[in-house]
Amino acid sequence: MKTLLLSVALALVGCATNPGVAPASDGTLTAMRRGTSFWASIGPLRLQALKDADDYCAARGMRANVIRSRELPAIRQWPEAQVSFTCE
Repeated sequence: MKTLLLSVALALVGCATNPGVAPASDGTLTAMRRGTSFWASIGPLRLQALKDADDYCAARGMRANVIRSRELPAIRQWPEAQVSFTCE
């Protein structure tokens, strides 16, 4: 029983949706990750969004320059992490 609960908890924490990288109105790019449950942890979501930014720029032969990041906790919505960046 304990193993089953641990497995379910880890699955819920690790799940995130990836809307992808999108251009923002101020000329930067935004990578966003959203948890799929209220129990998803913000830290891993932020790390995944940072990795998305790095991967996006690396595919273009550049490096990501993070401008700002924003974390939205699970209050009336799924938790979310956003990273605004440029490629240099």
